[in-house]
Amino acid sequence: MDKLAAGIVDKLSIVGFFNVIISGSVLLYGISPILDRYAPDIFYLKLGLEKDIEKAIVACLMCYLFGCALQSIQEFSFKWLKSNIASRCLATIDNEEKQPQEKPIISNAHRRVEITELAEKLFKKKNLGTFDPNNKEMCSYFIDYCEYSNSVKGYGSKASRYSESATFFEQLAVAFFTLTVIGIFIVLFVHPGELQYLIGYTVLGGIFTGRAYQCRLNWAKTVLSTYEAVADKEEYDRETSLGMLLKSEPEL
Repeated sequence: MDKLAAGIVDKLSIVGFFNVIISGSVLLYGISPILDRYAPDIFYLKLGLEKDIEKAIVACLMCYLFGCALQSIQEFSFKWLKSNIASRCLATIDNEEKQPQEKPIISNAHRRVEITELAEKLFKKKNLGTFDPNNKEMCSYFIDYCEYSNSVKGYGSKASRYSESATFFEQLAVAFFTLTVIGIFIVLFVHPGELQYLIGYTVLGGIFTGRAYQCRLNWAKTVLSTYEAVADKEEYDRETSLGMLLKSEPEL
């Protein structure tokens, strides 16, 4: 079990590393024309690097540093995305105002009722009050608990893959939006004719933001569905064990 856990940690570390490298590479490639014009070979000449392998190492280091910067921006700027999706995981219709709330993550009404019942049992068990599916803080707590519970029980791999993909797309979106900001200054002060690149970067940033949003939705659905399936399995196992125990008891 310890080896399995260590393998998962190593895998996640490798995935995170490549996410950083790739997003940093996108940013470095995007600003390379600027470096070529205003700082030609500055990193190589100043360091006295001549061999290709040395230049490749420096380029990888730059990609990693840029990627780390993008990761910090991503964690700050896309924090709202995961929070927003988690806060409406079981949203329903407000009967008093007769107005629909934000669309729930689980669109199937029957499955949503079952998961809501599980949330109500959890809140009652932990003395946290009555669960309200339209309360954002309660929904966020519940989905965080579901994710942690699934992970501890060994059923969190599928949701983790969606989360990794969402993080990757978020970092790419940040990279392209960063290039958009840089492109604005280039268009205004350097090359007014480079508007097509500015538009392209903006479109790509929007595309990857959409992909990140969809992956976060899939993450939330998977977390809730897995928690529901595990709860059903545990309930079935308890009933089976109880039935076997009753059969094994001698009759008086």
